[in-house]
Amino acid sequence: METLSQLLGLLTAVLLFPLVIWVPGWLLARSCNVLDFARLPATSRLALPLLLSMALSPVVVYLTARTLGLQAVWAVYGVLWLLALTHLARNWRACGTQVNLFFRDHRAGCLILLAWTLGSALSVIDIVLPNDLWRNLNTMDSTAHVAFTDSITRTGVPPTNPFAFPGEPIRLFYYYYWYLICSLVDQLGGGLVNARAAVQAGSIYIGYALAGLVIVFCDILRGRTGFPGQPQRNATLGWLLLAVTGVDIIPWTFLHLIHRFFHLGPGGGLSLEHWNEQVTAWMGAVVMSPHHPAGMVMGFTAVLLLIRLCDGGLTGWRRLIHVGLIGVAMSSAAGVSLYVTLALGLGLGLWSVWMLFTGRRTVVFALVVAGVLALALYLPFALELRASARITEIPLKLTVRAFEITDYWLPSIVKVLKQWPTSRYVLRLVFLPLNYLLEFGYFLVAALLYWRWRRQQKQSLETVEVLLLSIAVGSFLVCTFLASTFLWNDLGWRAFLVGQFVLLLWAIPVTGWLLEKADGIRAWRRVLLFLLITGLTGTAVEMVNFRLRTDGLSGPQSVAAYEAYQWIRTHTPQDTIVASNPDAAVDYFSSLYGNRQMVCGGRVYGIHFAVGEAGKKTLDQTLRFFQGDYDEAGRLEFLQRHHVGIIVVLEADPIWRDKSSWVWSQTPAYANASARVFQR
Repeated sequence: METLSQLLGLLTAVLLFPLVIWVPGWLLARSCNVLDFARLPATSRLALPLLLSMALSPVVVYLTARTLGLQAVWAVYGVLWLLALTHLARNWRACGTQVNLFFRDHRAGCLILLAWTLGSALSVIDIVLPNDLWRNLNTMDSTAHVAFTDSITRTGVPPTNPFAFPGEPIRLFYYYYWYLICSLVDQLGGGLVNARAAVQAGSIYIGYALAGLVIVFCDILRGRTGFPGQPQRNATLGWLLLAVTGVDIIPWTFLHLIHRFFHLGPGGGLSLEHWNEQVTAWMGAVVMSPHHPAGMVMGFTAVLLLIRLCDGGLTGWRRLIHVGLIGVAMSSAAGVSLYVTLALGLGLGLWSVWMLFTGRRTVVFALVVAGVLALALYLPFALELRASARITEIPLKLTVRAFEITDYWLPSIVKVLKQWPTSRYVLRLVFLPLNYLLEFGYFLVAALLYWRWRRQQKQSLETVEVLLLSIAVGSFLVCTFLASTFLWNDLGWRAFLVGQFVLLLWAIPVTGWLLEKADGIRAWRRVLLFLLITGLTGTAVEMVNFRLRTDGLSGPQSVAAYEAYQWIRTHTPQDTIVASNPDAAVDYFSSLYGNRQMVCGGRVYGIHFAVGEAGKKTLDQTLRFFQGDYDEAGRLEFLQRHHVGIIVVLEADPIWRDKSSWVWSQTPAYANASARVFQR
């Protein structure tokens, strides 16, 4: 019953999302004829509003909410919905005819989207059994995303940090633009939708947006020298390639086997991405870290608009609109994923230098104007983050991209390498081609074949080709020689999405030639088929991993914790502050099911989001509380200092085992076999 309730909430959120991230883009595209909207095929006319809404809504919603409050945001959306309803009322016959034609002519595409929707929904919801709770492997990441979304719903903009309460609210230090959109759906859904359902539905729509980006690019690039083939066929191939990853499954399986049977090495990890510095598969990226693919979509929506500027023919207000939308899209992308935007920005900078040398100064000037607008729109958010940050170290460093073979295995075999620290970076450079072959697989070989074919054309490169090449080079440079130092190397993991999308575009014609058994790639046919099958298998295995593997509390204790936090969510005010034992990397249950402010949300998240020394002090104090180190006066002082309204004690906590402690002398507001909840 609980599983069906989660599924209902998720599907409700899926139905509500178009109101927030499709209607605004549709009105804009239709009224301003963005990207020649009126001339686009039906599929692109359906996809482009989603892309434009994703590029426009985050920054506009943020600035409106920041200055006028969320009520003003709803007022704006109300006007947009009224305009959309008016148009539908006046043109309902024509709209109905277009919808019927779309479903009749694109049945295969509709089935793919339906399969993605249902498959995603079934893979992310919990399966609640009498004695166990099967969570998705992605719950560590989604714990943060759900908590941020819920915090926006509860506390507004700017939101408070949901994982740390050192006695007073502190602002969240995170790029939360996408979760601001998810919060709108959470609020719109009322009791049927919660923050988790909104985040899960948001991931599904990012999958739609990736498919839509492929569709629109195939239409915009049709007929150009560097992009042969029919747009509809190219789009179908692009959709299928979204299910392909590198050859990670080979080293991942090998590492698992030698660890299991010979007890060598750390193993492959729970996910295929854990064996090495990540280059995340498309489907894994959407499920694991949805805001980064969302930022990539926004950035490449700006690239689509830039391509239209390069094509010429735009004058007056239409040119100004396209330039303005580029700036808005880049600002939204930066507020969703600064790492992705950094890589894209470097690529655009490289392309601008080439354009200046070739005399195309007009387009560069337009791009500079768009960049200035993007910075101006992003500045309020940047100042907010600066005020929220409690860290002093530089978050980036120079490096050479890590590789498991050079960083672990070679030093383990050749002991002398451990005495020469710089050898690691030399070896990383030497093995970089192998590193990228394993991570990119089919896409890397397809890119090499694409450029071999392009050179054989003996024609100069078009402006768009140089643009995409520059973007790919910028992404590779950033991810190879820079790393983020803020807990994980998210820069090196996520900024590659930019280069991955360009590789996907180059792989589309190569895949067409492979299916046609073209002479030009006959010698590579077996290699390509092997890499393609391996990449598809890797994605399939990863999706199984995501569904069947998890970490953290399991068994009957997980069900007990789930039920306890469900009780908290339904029986306490939204501003209640919850204290639970933070002696784990992440407190999954409070964020996913409780939807309340935590005193300390675990050893990682409790101090991670720029909380600083105050977070570390709160972590230590909370650990002592649940270890039973305080006397009655100390407990009371701790609870008063942190304004605690709910205390959750689980069977795994040290104080639970002390039968003489206050846990057993006081009456809980809620209790089950493995959890006790006390209300103050």
